Amino acid sequence: MTHQFNAQPDNVRMGRSEVGDGLLNRWLDGEQTYRITEEVVGLGGYGRTLTVLTCSSLSVRPEDQPDEDDEEALIESWTPRFKR
Repeated sequence: MTHQFNAQPDNVRMGRSEVGDGLLNRWLDGEQTYRITEEVVGLGGYGRTLTVLTCSSLSVRPEDQPDEDDEEALIESWTPRFKR
């Protein structure tokens, strides 16, 4: 969809936007197919396009979030230690 959007220079220049459905493996390599929502916005005078890909089947669910103890342990494990 982004490719088709960019094929019309006025879409970018005029700041137009489009939303559609697509497949994640058209953007990224992978064996599995994930359905995505593709949002495209022309950035006007910058001459560029912003594309946002959203995939609800890959979202983090609240029950999958680490609890505070896990988060603190993770922060602690990644905190640099310097020898004196």
